[in-house]
Amino acid sequence: MDGSAKPNYSIKSVYRALQVLDIFLEAKKPLTLENISRMTKLPKSTTFRLVTNLVDTEYLEKTNGGYWLSLKLLRFGNLVSDKLDIKILCSPFLEKLHEEFNETIHFGILNRDWRIVYLDKIASTQALSVMSSEIGRTAPFHCTGLGKAIVAHIPEDEVERYIQNNGLKRYTPKTITDVGKFTKEMRTIRELGYAFDDSEHEESIKCIGSPIFDKNNYPVGAISISGPKQRMDDPQKEFLMKKRLKDYTQQISNKMGQENTPRHPGI
Repeated sequence: MDGSAKPNYSIKSVYRALQVLDIFLEAKKPLTLENISRMTKLPKSTTFRLVTNLVDTEYLEKTNGGYWLSLKLLRFGNLVSDKLDIKILCSPFLEKLHEEFNETIHFGILNRDWRIVYLDKIASTQALSVMSSEIGRTAPFHCTGLGKAIVAHIPEDEVERYIQNNGLKRYTPKTITDVGKFTKEMRTIRELGYAFDDSEHEESIKCIGSPIFDKNNYPVGAISISGPKQRMDDPQKEFLMKKRLKDYTQQISNKMGQENTPRHPGI
């Protein structure tokens, strides 16, 4: 056997279903079964089965003029667009924060498993700045600045339901594992507009995070500044970091279309 031969993982039915969806990219109006069969060069009986399954799974919908893409696909498109757009919008602000403070800067989102996903990171060039975070890696929401900044703005009943089912794992002696205490901190974060991780995920590491909102005033991500506690505890530096984070995340939120700007006291 030729060791260089490429394995064949093709699943014919999946491939054909995607063929059907592909032809709608160029279509300007609904397509009949005959149109789809002709354009994909598939037998009419096969086309019928594929289209029926795509309608049942809500990827296509039947109209008076034939079949057309459903709103479900629009949601996929919006999801990809939002995640790409927000990362591009955040990039220059991450650079500014890094230039001013030379601490580690993160941008992340909350995934469906209630884990923070690091989508961008600029590491500090200073000593004592090594952290476990990496782009693409995940972290818990309840003990990170990014996670707490986002989750504080998700309805409390959703957060409490998740915690009741999954608990709050302890990572350091300072990790908050009590539901009541965590809920109280989320309310404080909403009032202030920023979150702290004070050695709660990694010992001796402190982090400040601030949320980013979309046009529906929903938290779609956050930016944080992280560094060794001995440097981050400087009162003047901390004040400036909180101010910059809130200013920059608000600017990004505005670019995302946020209209109902929350008002936070303190800074």
